[in-house]
Amino acid sequence: MVSTQARYALRILICLAATGQAVAAWEEASPLPMGPRSEFGVTALRGKIYVFGGRNSDGVALSVVQYDPARDSWERKADMPFQSQGMGVAALDGNIYLVGGLGGAGVVDTVYAYDPAADSWRQRASLSSPRFWLGCAAVGGKLYAIGGGGGGWPPMTVVDEYDPATDTWTRKSDAPRGLMASACAAVDARIYVFGGLVGGPNVAQSTALSYDPALDEWTRHEDMPTTRQNLAAVPLGEAVYAIGGSARLLGLFTVRAQVEKYDVTRNHWREVDALPFSTMRHGAAAVDGRIYVFGGSRGGDWGEPTDGVLMWDTGVRDVDGAGKLATTWGALRSWRPE
Repeated sequence: MVSTQARYALRILICLAATGQAVAAWEEASPLPMGPRSEFGVTALRGKIYVFGGRNSDGVALSVVQYDPARDSWERKADMPFQSQGMGVAALDGNIYLVGGLGGAGVVDTVYAYDPAADSWRQRASLSSPRFWLGCAAVGGKLYAIGGGGGGWPPMTVVDEYDPATDTWTRKSDAPRGLMASACAAVDARIYVFGGLVGGPNVAQSTALSYDPALDEWTRHEDMPTTRQNLAAVPLGEAVYAIGGSARLLGLFTVRAQVEKYDVTRNHWREVDALPFSTMRHGAAAVDGRIYVFGGSRGGDWGEPTDGVLMWDTGVRDVDGAGKLATTWGALRSWRPE
């Protein structure tokens, strides 16, 4: 059996022919134990990463698995109480919320909270309307459900705020444009939303927006360099990483391998180490400065799901978990816990 150390020692090397720049970043990790999967929910909580539901060759799945990055190992958890793909997912107050999605009966407004400590599920108040491919993020003790599709066209602009203390949803200011198959990430009490569908199926956008829950206001930011939908966004320090996705350009459906880093303090994008292959409808999360990319589809309008897992060590480390103070690994090499 190949050891974890040996697996991580096997680096995937790719070359950017256009610039001649060598990229050596992404490493293979243990694959998804439930087989190829796309359009599932992913989030990190307390050093572990959880993967929920999604679509496989047999349809919509119920399975839930926990990934331990420290051991590069998987553990099966209690199944979801409802089938869903394309749902919104966010961690809040020790629970993980699954919001909406597309199930066997169509688009749903269902909301469930999963408690990892008890490995149990609890149904919560439903969304104001059914939707899938929506964004979700938690800020200031509240959960926000942003945009999505109601089963028709166009993408929705609706924003709802969930208060776990009262188990109620409140309507907030609409997004300035429809947001569906976008990617969400929370940084410094703001929610950033990138890309998504606009103008028709598979017609993607490069828009970058942020929502300030305290002011209930939206702000436009520098567009992503790459137009895409069905991408993943991972917050890390004072940045968000936009990963993969797809777009239809000049009639040709294209799946992306690009990874771009958005600096929230400078309102600036730059391209970083690309994935070794193109992927869309995947999931991603970060633990201890390492970004993990799970599953997804690698080609075609829907494509065949994959069970592959990749890891990239960005070098960022979280010194104080409570304060979320991030710095580079080079500055911390001699640091040890007291």
